[in-house]
Amino acid sequence: MSESEPHTPPRARIKLQPLGDKAILVVFDTQLRLNANRQAIQFTQLVQEKLASYIVGANSNLLSCLVRYNPKRTSFSVLRQELQMLLASFDLEKERPQIGTDPKLITVSYGGENGPDFDAVHRDLKLTGQDFIAQHTANVLDVLALGFSPGFVYLGLHENWQHYPRRAQMRENVPPGSVLFAAGQTAITSVPIRTGWSVIGHCHLNNFDLQRDPPVQLCPGDVVQFQSAEADNV
Repeated sequence: MSESEPHTPPRARIKLQPLGDKAILVVFDTQLRLNANRQAIQFTQLVQEKLASYIVGANSNLLSCLVRYNPKRTSFSVLRQELQMLLASFDLEKERPQIGTDPKLITVSYGGENGPDFDAVHRDLKLTGQDFIAQHTANVLDVLALGFSPGFVYLGLHENWQHYPRRAQMRENVPPGSVLFAAGQTAITSVPIRTGWSVIGHCHLNNFDLQRDPPVQLCPGDVVQFQSAEADNV
């Protein structure tokens, strides 16, 4: 949050919104902040634990928790009241540490045919390629959310790069395992997609396989650290 941005207490940012007649969306913030993302993930876990008899399921997103229910068994008003009671006991003031403790190392081949936008990205950020890689691999990142396409992983935050835009022109048929970059986040594809994110590299993570149980390897709250494939040759 910038110094000029007025401070809004975390509890005042919470919104409970009906989605049709079978879901409630609990929104923790309107700006992507790590703390709000961690709140959404941990509140989702709490809902799954405490309200199992009321709901069909619950999933976190970047800044929200989607709670699904059967209107023949539970009314909107009853579930909203239960969610409000859970929120009343949920500490929204404290800064939450990373949830995961065992980072998954993911090796990335940066640039070249694997990362057609890599050079443009590091030049836009006024970094050499090696400096960008050093910064991109320096920190342990949160798995912020899954979504958009099967197994698609959102990772972050890169605090200094949050204003880096998506591309004006979409790329077609971006292959699985592509490492994408935009808006202070890195993402990894699991199926071919069309995207406006910059493609900076490739890895061998397959985060969606219906033959596995569960079909995904990474879930919200897990932690990841990238390493460069070139490191072995240095």
